[in-house]
Amino acid sequence: MRVGDNMKQSLTYLHALLPALLRVQMTALGMRMTRQTSTAKKKKRGSGSAGTVGMAILWVFVGLSFMVMFGSVFGMFAEPFHAMGFDWLYMTMAFLMCSMFMLLGTVFLAKSMLFEAKDNALLLAMPIPPTIVLCARMISLYFMNLLWGSFVVVPALVCRFWAVGFSLGLLLRGIVLFLLLALFVLALSCLLGWGLSVISARIRNKTFVTVFLSLAFIAIYYYVVGTGSARMMEMLVEESEKIAEVLGAVVPLYWIGDAAANGSVGAFLFTAAMFVVPFLAVFLLLSFTFIKTVTASHGASRVQYHAEKHRGAYRSPQAALLALENKRLLSSAIYLLNAGVGLVFLAAGAVVILFQQETLLPTLAMLGIDLIPAIFCGMAAMMLSTVLFTPPSVSLDAKTLWLVRSMPVSPAQILLAKWKLHLIWCAIPTFLFSIVGTVFFVTFDLSAWMNDPMLAALLPQVSLTSFDYIAGIAAMVVLPQLFSAVSGGLGLLYGLRFPNLHWTNEAQVVKQGMAVFVSMFGNLALVGIPALTVYFLRAYLSVSVLLLIWTAVFAIGLYVVYRLIIGWGVRNYEKLSV
Repeated sequence: MRVGDNMKQSLTYLHALLPALLRVQMTALGMRMTRQTSTAKKKKRGSGSAGTVGMAILWVFVGLSFMVMFGSVFGMFAEPFHAMGFDWLYMTMAFLMCSMFMLLGTVFLAKSMLFEAKDNALLLAMPIPPTIVLCARMISLYFMNLLWGSFVVVPALVCRFWAVGFSLGLLLRGIVLFLLLALFVLALSCLLGWGLSVISARIRNKTFVTVFLSLAFIAIYYYVVGTGSARMMEMLVEESEKIAEVLGAVVPLYWIGDAAANGSVGAFLFTAAMFVVPFLAVFLLLSFTFIKTVTASHGASRVQYHAEKHRGAYRSPQAALLALENKRLLSSAIYLLNAGVGLVFLAAGAVVILFQQETLLPTLAMLGIDLIPAIFCGMAAMMLSTVLFTPPSVSLDAKTLWLVRSMPVSPAQILLAKWKLHLIWCAIPTFLFSIVGTVFFVTFDLSAWMNDPMLAALLPQVSLTSFDYIAGIAAMVVLPQLFSAVSGGLGLLYGLRFPNLHWTNEAQVVKQGMAVFVSMFGNLALVGIPALTVYFLRAYLSVSVLLLIWTAVFAIGLYVVYRLIIGWGVRNYEKLSV
């Protein structure tokens, strides 16, 4: 009876309350994406507009970059698939890639936005049905799905129309199925967020369990989707009579493509039901358990630290600040998972290199043995560029900024502790990856290639001296560590330049903050420029010399970043106010 009354009350207030809550949610979403905060009133009138325009340009650049990337993939398959009568397969691939991209964009947001938002307690204390609050939050996530999914669907349809010809029916069907697919992915994201909230409310070490479960979910999901895609691609090389047998295992995937490409009414209805029914089931489940989940999450005991075991022990200010930063990181799953996912890539990359050496050997042999240290340095730097502990760290202190400033420490010590946290977390995984690269470089064996005259003729004629080996090994050990230090320091400076001290949930800072965006693209430049110079200048200077030059450049950059932090950074930190 209580559940029925709750649903009736929700429907009664739906028309009056949902638009107001949705307006607040969409305003907050717009402010996050354009880097506007309530502090804009304190700034000059033009500065807020400049920041908004800058973020709009950045979002356009991000969108166009993803569209070009996916368009290059779809452009290769559009015309051949149409010629072979596999239009449905093309659309199925498009929607599969779209679903993966949407899930990647919102899977870590659901738990924070739905169940851990700072204003949950305030809204639930008001005479507002919980279903309305949940609905407003889910609509915000739905629009985020549409944004990320459009980066895949738009180039897929454009490439299809460019190669085959425009079809109004295909366009309309594609749009409708895209809107329904976003509901299905929203259900997956919300279900994961709900499951993590329920589990974390009953365990002590919430952060690591949340991170582990999130990574496990993504791995399983991508394995299942990737396996399905691989099986469909096998149809292109199998005999035609075997296609029906292969389709028997992926009938739902065939429905999606058939509904979009061929306009089959039956397939369209089945696909719509397959997308909508799970969403409705998840929405009902969450609406019935929303209050219990939120109150359990907020009422559960927090992770207990072992400081009380050492109450009488003296701790230096630097050690205390570092412990405080580490505690902040370990207490937030969304912070640890999003900012530290590159460390998982480093570990996984080391394992792949150890067990897939035979697969990497031909590619590296064709590029040249002298490039191996540069390639490993570039791989380490690419993965380290996704480690973003420092860009959001200043903004995440917004709720406790007064507490940190009341401690007997200087602003420089506070900022250096944030930077040191990044260095410590990155040091060991980076070193292990460098060791794996060193072993691969030293044991690189081309004897099997040199015995075959035809294969030997394809290899670049490169000979390495002892200096090349010593310089290459030194670069693989030192250069990634320098890159980690420079990128982490720059991320801290970006965080001071683009602070957001008025966030309502951590996802606004960790996933959508301006500092994070700038840091990501800045890190790509830090990787790309050295990589291009090494590749194109290797004809004039040896790769080992170029690597030593870039090691010196990053060492100088490290000193410059340090001086900026203790100078410009300290002055900006002292100006922060909530």
